[in-house]
Amino acid sequence: MIIPDDIATRFTDAFDPLVAAEVAQSLTCSEVDALADLLTALGRPDLAAEWVDAHADQDDQGDAHYRQPH
Repeated sequence: MIIPDDIATRFTDAFDPLVAAEVAQSLTCSEVDALADLLTALGRPDLAAEWVDAHADQDDQGDAHYRQPH
């Protein structure tokens, strides 16, 4: 499958860090991983990391992205 550059750019622009901050916490771990994989495949590993980080902020102990409190 080939995604045209303009569509890939429109997609990655739409899923910016502000959207991640609002939406990522409501996604499951597998959903955010799938989105991060797609963003990485579209050349935006930085944006993928933003989504995982925003999601991880609300993960509980035992969840895939849980981080120990500092």
